[in-house]
Amino acid sequence: MERPRTRAAMKLLWCSALACAPACLAVPSMQMKGRPLILLGSFHKTGTHLMRSVITSYNQRCDPARCSGGKMLALYSRHMDKELDSDALTTYVEDGKGACIVFVRHPMEVIVSGVRYHLGSHEPWLHVSDNFRATGLPGLEANTTYQKALNQLSPRDRITFEMRGRAVRTINGMLAVARRWLVTGRCVRQQMEDFYSYASLQRAVDKWVRAQPQFNRAILLQAMRAANDVHPNPTAGVRALTYHKTMDARHIAEFNRTWPDALSLLGYD
Repeated sequence: MERPRTRAAMKLLWCSALACAPACLAVPSMQMKGRPLILLGSFHKTGTHLMRSVITSYNQRCDPARCSGGKMLALYSRHMDKELDSDALTTYVEDGKGACIVFVRHPMEVIVSGVRYHLGSHEPWLHVSDNFRATGLPGLEANTTYQKALNQLSPRDRITFEMRGRAVRTINGMLAVARRWLVTGRCVRQQMEDFYSYASLQRAVDKWVRAQPQFNRAILLQAMRAANDVHPNPTAGVRALTYHKTMDARHIAEFNRTWPDALSLLGYD
C-alpha cells in the first residue's frame, strides 16, 4: 500500500479506523491499493462496539503468512441513519467501490435493550432537559432529561416511552437502509443475533466472506468468537431473544401499528 504523502492524507486514511464521519469514506483509492476493504454500518444499540471488536481482533490475528490480502481496512458508519444521504456513503455503496455489511437487530430487542442502557448510561444527550410529555405518558415532569423521564416511569411505561422515543430513530434508520441497500443486495445484512451462538457464528462468517472474499475464514471465526466471548460448544452459552419477557400485548400491538413491515424487511419474520 502506498503511504500517504501529507499529514492531511494520513489523517484521512486512518480516520476510517478511529472515527465514523462520512468524510472517512473519501479515502483516495490509490492509498488503499492492495488493501482489502470493507464498510461496516450500524445504528444505536445494534452492535457498534461488536463490529469494531471483530475487525480489531481479526487484524491482531492476521499476519502475511495467514492473510494473503493483508489486514482488513474497515470504514465505519456508526449512525448509518444520519449518514444515509451523505455523498461519500452513497458513492461507496452504490458505485460498488467495496464490500458493505450492515448490522441490524430485532427491533423489539432494540427497544428493550435501549431501556436498560438508557437508565444508567452517561451519554451526554441523555442528560439534556426537554419536554417529553408529547409521548402521552402520565406523570412526566414538563422539563426533564431522557434518563430522568425513564426513571420516573413504571417498568411497563418505560417500554412505551422508549418505543416512542430514541428507538424511533434507530428502527426507522434500519428500515430506510433496508429498503435502499439490503433488499437490493447492495449491502449484506448482518443480524446481531448471529453472534449469540457458535452455530450461528458460522452463518455470520459465510456472510462476511461472501461480501469480502479476502477475509481468511478461519481467522474471522476466531475473531468473531473473541469479540463476543462465544463458547465453542454449539449448545453452550446460547443467548435468546428476551423482548417477550418485558413487552406485553399492548406494547407489541403498538409496535405492529407503528412499523407493520419492520420484521419482514429486517429478516425476522
